[in-house]
Amino acid sequence: MELNGAELISFYDVRKNLESNKNNYAEFVTIPHYQRPYKWGQEQIDNLIDDFFDNIEHKPYNQDTKYFTGSIVSALYYDKYLETNKQILIDGQQRYTTIFLINFLKLLALFNLLDRQLHNDQIFSSNETVNNIKKALQEFITDYNNFAEKIGQNIRQLERINDKPENERKNKKNEIRYSINELTTIDSILNKQNHSLILEYDRTSFNESLKEALSNIKLKVQCSGLEIEIKRDSNLDSTTNKYLNAINHAFQNLNEKVKSSLIEQNILEDEWLNQFIEKIDILFGTEKQGGLQFCLIQTHSQEDAYTLFEVLNDRSLALSDMEIIKNKLYKTYYVNSSDDKEKEKIIDNLDNQWDKIFNDEKLHEYRRSQCIDLSVRLITQKNNFKSGNNRVLLEPVDKYLKKNKRTYGQNDIKQDFNKIEFTKHILNICDAQRNKAARNLCELACKSDNDEFQKYMQLALFEGRNGVAVAGPSYLLISHFANLSSKPNNFKDDIYYYITNDDKLRNLSILMWWSTLSETMVKHSKTLSDSLIHRNKDDNKPSLSEFKRLYMEKEKEILDSLESFLSEWKYNKTAKSDTKIKLLFIKLFKYNIDDYYNVKDDQYDTTTGNRLKPGYELEHLEPQTPSPGSNNYYNNPDKQDYIQGLGNILPLNPSTNKDVSNWPIQNKINLIYNSYSTDDNRLRKTFLDIYNNYKDQSGIPTKEFFEQRKKVLIKVFQNIAKYEINIALANLP
Repeated sequence: MELNGAELISFYDVRKNLESNKNNYAEFVTIPHYQRPYKWGQEQIDNLIDDFFDNIEHKPYNQDTKYFTGSIVSALYYDKYLETNKQILIDGQQRYTTIFLINFLKLLALFNLLDRQLHNDQIFSSNETVNNIKKALQEFITDYNNFAEKIGQNIRQLERINDKPENERKNKKNEIRYSINELTTIDSILNKQNHSLILEYDRTSFNESLKEALSNIKLKVQCSGLEIEIKRDSNLDSTTNKYLNAINHAFQNLNEKVKSSLIEQNILEDEWLNQFIEKIDILFGTEKQGGLQFCLIQTHSQEDAYTLFEVLNDRSLALSDMEIIKNKLYKTYYVNSSDDKEKEKIIDNLDNQWDKIFNDEKLHEYRRSQCIDLSVRLITQKNNFKSGNNRVLLEPVDKYLKKNKRTYGQNDIKQDFNKIEFTKHILNICDAQRNKAARNLCELACKSDNDEFQKYMQLALFEGRNGVAVAGPSYLLISHFANLSSKPNNFKDDIYYYITNDDKLRNLSILMWWSTLSETMVKHSKTLSDSLIHRNKDDNKPSLSEFKRLYMEKEKEILDSLESFLSEWKYNKTAKSDTKIKLLFIKLFKYNIDDYYNVKDDQYDTTTGNRLKPGYELEHLEPQTPSPGSNNYYNNPDKQDYIQGLGNILPLNPSTNKDVSNWPIQNKINLIYNSYSTDDNRLRKTFLDIYNNYKDQSGIPTKEFFEQRKKVLIKVFQNIAKYEINIALANLP
């Protein structure tokens, strides 16, 4: 990487060529196609202005007021077609645009001040104002010299009519003043005179939005102060409104600072304008005082600048890296596309799609993070990175785009954006949550017999295993949405239909659910998931046969892992493992079991009244904290191992257990019985029969009760797993 240089600069030097010893400036500051539109709101604008003024307020008089406000990463570029130099902004667009808009406010105030001075025959003062206008114009339009010269010519005419008769002089003055007013309206500057703004976008629609916003702003001055007039209508697009809001926020902030600094509020209009202009001059910096400072880091190429931008922005991925990933897709497509109009139209459409995806009120912060993670796995077909570390997502995206660098066209970028929208719909359908994940898992397991895909997705996301969660969406994508360069009209409805009606997906989800639940470390589930991400080379379909072969190969490992998990599990109310135990009990109370603890074929309990209710919680049969002074409790030295283990746990209605939580087990029998069906064979086989066989004469459970009950539960849970796994495998091709 070769740098032109790095230097602390003011707003007036953003276009500077750091490599040149002369005052060599680019004509335009250009925002490339792949950059997002202007996004700053009131909070960011207020912070920029307030931080600066708070800083200088606490500095001694005459001390330099330079204030570093961030970096600008750019690439100098010579446009052969226009025969002009451009400063391509790779990073720092939001700050620079905000300062550009504040400079626009300064220009409006100067135009107002000039008009006041001409009205009051203050020709000498007006010459100084014209010089200030020229300086502001220098960072506003490209042909600023000619424009300023036109204003100067009109003022020099005023100087030459001083010795004319009063009526003639008055008429001429009004004529010249009118001419200057016509010349200095923003609409005239941008539309009638067709001057080019210094700030330009590669995307024409953004240029039009910026011009539209600037043309809809006016400043008015009265004895009571300055006012801003904003013309709005329902036809303005969101980007135009963003500029209008930003200009208004900046004006209100600076105007409030002017008001708070004046002892006497009832002053002349000229003084309001002078004070407002002075505040902006202090912000921008003067010859004596520093003002806002940027660290301009300049390279020779956009590639180097973009690489540098990524290095400098090595921060958390929430919004910034989502934008980086989007920009990478834009950038690769932009380079490969030669049709500028078509390219711009497509990127505008993709921008709208992106906003709809990530501004969806259902897609809260957690889902946004999951959405971008799963989307990257689906887009790149890479699954070898960890969930939760979003910076890692950039590497597979880079490799994917590098591999397709020369061929990545409009169909590819449309398909990738549609995959992101596909993932969003999946997460919303599955109601993926962070804070309520455990409750949602159990409610879904209690209420539904058909939503196997949602159950598996919720469990994998609950466990933080995005590399496992991606298996189902990958199968769904390859099977039913293989070509997403064109988005289906009823995209979400189509996705929901296949989720609820694809039997292969249902059986695959059952298998992935058991694999995910059984393991304590990501081993077999990840391997199984990987087999579904890649298409079959022969028919371009999901590799279900390979998935089935791998699952049959690993079935014993999965069941052994389940046994190991259950054997070692100890109650911990806040642990994720407790939710997994609850899910297993929910499974138990959906099946009828025989005397050998096997699931009875075709005896799935369809009586929902016999099932666990969503509100049931894991409770201790023998209490953790016995009542003081009682001898009716299990009280051996190894008590804690057994009390917190699987052999002492049963789901109970919290209201049932509340009043008897510290009762000994023999006193709870009737209440436990009544909280279930009066003759529930599952309760009898997994609790009552064992208790009756392993209690002492006082009704206190023995050590063998806890051990035997744990063995029985492990066997029952394993048998349910075998039963569901075998049926699911048999139904896969």
